[in-house]
This record gives sequence, structure tokens and C-alpha cells, in this order.
Amino acid sequence: MPWTARARRSTQRAGLDAAQAQLSTARLGLREAALVAPIAGLVSKRHVLPGEKLAMEQPVLTLVDLATLELAGSVGTHEVALLAPGMPVQLRIEGLDAPVTGRLERIAPAAEPGTRSIGVTVSVANPKERLRAGQYAVAQVTLADTAQRLTVPLAAVGGQAGQPQVWVIDNGVLARRAITIGRRDEAQGRVEVVSGLAAGVQVLAARFDNLREGAKAVVVARASAVASAAASSNLR
Repeated sequence: MPWTARARRSTQRAGLDAAQAQLSTARLGLREAALVAPIAGLVSKRHVLPGEKLAMEQPVLTLVDLATLELAGSVGTHEVALLAPGMPVQLRIEGLDAPVTGRLERIAPAAEPGTRSIGVTVSVANPKERLRAGQYAVAQVTLADTAQRLTVPLAAVGGQAGQPQVWVIDNGVLARRAITIGRRDEAQGRVEVVSGLAAGVQVLAARFDNLREGAKAVVVARASAVASAAASSNLR
């Protein structure tokens, strides 16, 4: 083959190689320019407009997967030892009358800085997409409790200057007792009394105005409330 033909062939092959390299670069750029979502969901926010120039790692869209939502909350350090991943959780969600059942997924390994609380995550199945991201909820976990705890009706507990107190009938006269309260059972309408009250004391089950210590009091019905020491599995 003449030298001129070989040179022309080498030049053409080099041009072909360069064109193929440009094609590969163009295909790579096209592939990287395509928006590929890591999850299936709905677009909740668009951060850029069509034709806008993008920077590296600039967010373009925000996606929300409504099939399963997560509730981020916290519990006290004195309660976290009672919890474990997998526990059922009852959720009261704003906008819904009936409670929703979720599942405790994760418990943070350390307390949040500056607080005495541990972060927890609860997953909630949302097959009909009734729930939306950003809704507020209150979570409750029911724990077995075999200990005897002194409780009184929630309505019996008042307060003065931040100090919980109840009115009792002591030897036929009214007396005010400062108490320390603990966990409460909203469903049963009772609250735990940690200190300040003995079992069996007659307690006024409702708050009344114009009561004064030392005034005589007579029980006219057997339905009067009594501080009771009973095990409760719903105190929280």
C-alpha cells in the first residue's frame, strides 16, 4: 500500500476514534443530565425552573413517598429503657378522629445535646394516603405495669404557683395537700401521685371555688373519690 494511502487511513482512523470518544462523552452527559428519582413518590416542591442553569449537587425537586410516613419524636432518658424497636404505637394525628397504629422503628443511641431526651422514630403505614408529611401527632406506647401505684382522678388535681395539689376531707374538715404527680392515664382519667398523699384518703373528685381549709365537710354520697393504689397498664 502506498505511503499516502496508509497515512490517509491512519488519519481517518484517528478521526473515527475521536468521534467515538466524543459520542461516549455526549452519551455520558445525556445520561447524567436525566433526572432519576431514588424513590417513587409525589413532587412536593420544585426548586428550579425549566431552562435554568444548575450547579453541582443543586436540589431540583423534593419528592415525598406517602406510602409510609415517619414520626420523629423524643422520650425522657428515664423512660427509654422501657422501649424497644418493634413495639406498637398509638398515634393521635391532627385532623383524624380515630387513632392510628404505628410501629417504633428506631431509638437514638444518645441523648440530644442540651436536653434529657432521646430521639425515636415511628413508622406509619399510609396505604390510602390520608396522611400528609408535616402533620403533627401525639404518640403513646402502652406498657405492662404490675406495680401498685397511687392514683386520683385528673379532675381532682389543681395547682397553685405550679405546685399540684388536691383537696381532701381529713377528720370531717377540708384540707389542702401539695402532691407530686407522675404518669397519667388520659383514657381512664387518672393521674399517679408519687408523694404527698396516702392511700384511702378521701379526695374531692372535682375542683370547687371558694373552698377554705378547716371548713367542715360531710360526705353525703358513697360515690366520693378515694385515692386508690391500683396497678395500671396505661399510665404514661
